Amino acid sequence: VPNGGVIVNPPLNIMVNSAHYRPRGRGRPASADIAIYPTPRRPSRHREIPPVDKTGRPHARIMCEIAVSQKYDGRKGWNAKCCRWMRQEYVRCVFGVKIYNPRATRNTNGQFDRCMIARLWTRHATPIPGTHIAVPGQSGVYYEE
Repeated sequence: VPNGGVIVNPPLNIMVNSAHYRPRGRGRPASADIAIYPTPRRPSRHREIPPVDKTGRPHARIMCEIAVSQKYDGRKGWNAKCCRWMRQEYVRCVFGVKIYNPRATRNTNGQFDRCMIARLWTRHATPIPGTHIAVPGQSGVYYEE
């Protein structure tokens, strides 16, 4: 049961395409596909961080990026976008899924086969060897597939 069954004023809210300030975006907003953020409007530890929107909702802690038509590589690609979200110190983790075009092969139901990559970017003080891969240029940020 989501939020422990709490319906009114739940501890976590989930928004689709909610605008958050872009990492290094000079104040311009960007939207994650799905954003999970806390409900309570607590005073922020980070006074320089602007509120997410005009209502003063706190910045999301978990971002989800799902890419179908986006490319994997490049400055505007799926992988780079997920890494940029992790540059925000208040983002705890990013879950990303890259879905590739259908292949010419089919499964037993006659549907086209499709490849995908699922990654979870997180912050760890001590990574697990063989599981976590360091993100270049971001200390303490790792991902796993």
